[in-house]
Amino acid sequence: MNREIRILMVEDKAADALLIHHALRKAGLRFRSRRVDSRDAFLHELEHHPPDVILSDHGVPGFDGFAALAEARSRCADVPFIFVTGAPREQIHEETLRSGADDYVLKDTLHLLAPAIDRSLRDADVRARHRKLDAALADAEEQLRLLTAEFEEYASFMLDGEGCVASWNPGAERLLGYEPGEILGQDARRFFPDLAAGQDAFGEALKAALREGRMEQTACAARRSGERFRARQTIVSLRRKDGKSGFLCIIRDLSQGERRPAGTGRDPAQLEAANRELEEFTHHIALELRAPLRHIESFCGILMRNAFGRLDPKSRSYLKTIADSSHQLGRLVDDLFNFSRIGRSEMYRLHVSLRDLVDEVIHDLRSEAEGREIEWRLGELPQVEGDPVMLWVVLTNLVSNALKFTRPRRHARIEISGRPGERETVVSVRDNGVGFDMARAERLFGPFQRLHTKEFEGAGLGLANVRRIIERHHGRVWAESEEGKGAAFYFSLPAGRGP
Repeated sequence: MNREIRILMVEDKAADALLIHHALRKAGLRFRSRRVDSRDAFLHELEHHPPDVILSDHGVPGFDGFAALAEARSRCADVPFIFVTGAPREQIHEETLRSGADDYVLKDTLHLLAPAIDRSLRDADVRARHRKLDAALADAEEQLRLLTAEFEEYASFMLDGEGCVASWNPGAERLLGYEPGEILGQDARRFFPDLAAGQDAFGEALKAALREGRMEQTACAARRSGERFRARQTIVSLRRKDGKSGFLCIIRDLSQGERRPAGTGRDPAQLEAANRELEEFTHHIALELRAPLRHIESFCGILMRNAFGRLDPKSRSYLKTIADSSHQLGRLVDDLFNFSRIGRSEMYRLHVSLRDLVDEVIHDLRSEAEGREIEWRLGELPQVEGDPVMLWVVLTNLVSNALKFTRPRRHARIEISGRPGERETVVSVRDNGVGFDMARAERLFGPFQRLHTKEFEGAGLGLANVRRIIERHHGRVWAESEEGKGAAFYFSLPAGRGP
């Protein structure tokens, strides 16, 4: 820990306070400390000199540690509270867990205090990030609710692995006419009676989505009233680590577009693409992130601190798996919110040096290249016009992918260059990695699309971010590859055109 921390100590014995100071300095901790031994003094310090961490004796005459803990939780709930006591281990362990303190250290093991402080501060930082995330989630959900109201010709709902309705929303109720109580658990084939007949084309559509990840087709759909209408059906396969499968089904009423007067300014193709991204984002927020992200990491941290040493090897392995999974969820949250904000962020057009951006990206990703044999080939990298932050995101995603997919190579080669032209500059990032099958290339730039699902980590949002940013610059993105022989990703930036 490099920064200096502020410690508030509830301790009536000056000698014990000196021993604590000595132990923390010996551990290399940088700190400033204030000692109090009464409730009034404690409350004064909380108000006028807010601490980063509170250390409290178990029993101070007239003001014990549990009273101090209660005051601290009511006034500064996020500040870590650690008991430093000479009470018996069994007694303090049980009382600490019951009281809600962050940790405890016995006075005869003060060498453990600095690690406990460091651990508690990191946990407090995680809790603070979670609160910000919760606020961001609430804001995102409200934005999604407002946006969804604009798509009156769409219905979206979840299907289980057998094709039965697992969720129902107001848009689906409005478009198809069924109330939740009468449709949940029912076979979704009733929405497409023509597909359900004969060879069960609807079942084949589910199999196609399961095989390819996504299936789209135009078909005749039916409302509860029996009215038929022409619809565009999209089915997205949802694969979970627990082995269970399901589907996200999106139905667009094409007849609404046909009846819409000319000149409304709403392009159906653009609406369909926007809704597809919106629904997938909503699904991942609601089903994958909400409860697991709030609870798994917090409770896992408590178990790691208080019970890890008492677990058998198999249970420790389980606990580590939970911790790793919560960390993965955290990364997914970051990716999702980056993806959702790109379209709303204000864009600035400036003169940008591609050479400087590439040098910065390579420096930022140096930890991913550490210990590897990597040959960097940097060609011509001219100046372009665009948003420097967004272009940094583009290059970071492309170079990070090149580093990731060249990991199996003993000698990795990554080439980055730009080719200026009269109308546009084309930038390329090439590597000698594992490559991909060009027959599946159209899936590359879609959200949550991954061609290498088992061998390499990732949420499938990096290239979707690249596409959205370059499209906002009025450019193009594409890729070329051959399996086992590397890949080349390209994007273009037009010259002298405003965003």
